[in-house]
Amino acid sequence: MNNPNEIYGIGRLTGFAASILFIVAFILTLWPGRRRLATAGVLYAVGVLAGMTFSVYFYVGFARIIFGMSSMSVANSPVVMALAGLIWPTCAVGYAAGAIALLWPSISQEKALRRGKLLHLVIGLPLALWVGISPPSPFASAFGVGWLVYALLWFRIRESYPNFSSSRNAEPAQ
Repeated sequence: MNNPNEIYGIGRLTGFAASILFIVAFILTLWPGRRRLATAGVLYAVGVLAGMTFSVYFYVGFARIIFGMSSMSVANSPVVMALAGLIWPTCAVGYAAGAIALLWPSISQEKALRRGKLLHLVIGLPLALWVGISPPSPFASAFGVGWLVYALLWFRIRESYPNFSSSRNAEPAQ
């Protein structure tokens, strides 16, 4: 896996897979139903994980290389770069796990939407800005403008939840 073309190829493949999953999840939200929304939520979760996995792998490898080349002095910028290279993956994993957890139907709609807004604006937006301004590779960025897909699709799926009552035969709530 030391060949850069292989690494970029895997990055493109995971990005393509995430895109397909997001498109299918979006299509499922056009005709909401319990099973369709559950399927859209699962596809969203798999898409987020696929989209983030390669980026996290790339950043951790980048940080490991930079840290290995440094002389362990605080004054050296490679150490600072290595630490900064670990902040993004940690936040990305937290963002993905939080977004997936907040799609769980047993969490109340009000709490999930309030926490989802905080998650997307407090963690997601700053990460998108940080990575969008200076990505180490154009193929490694799971955020950038693509961050909007994560946020907007999450809200589309989650806001569809309250349209159904707890009874299977009941009419949707208005």
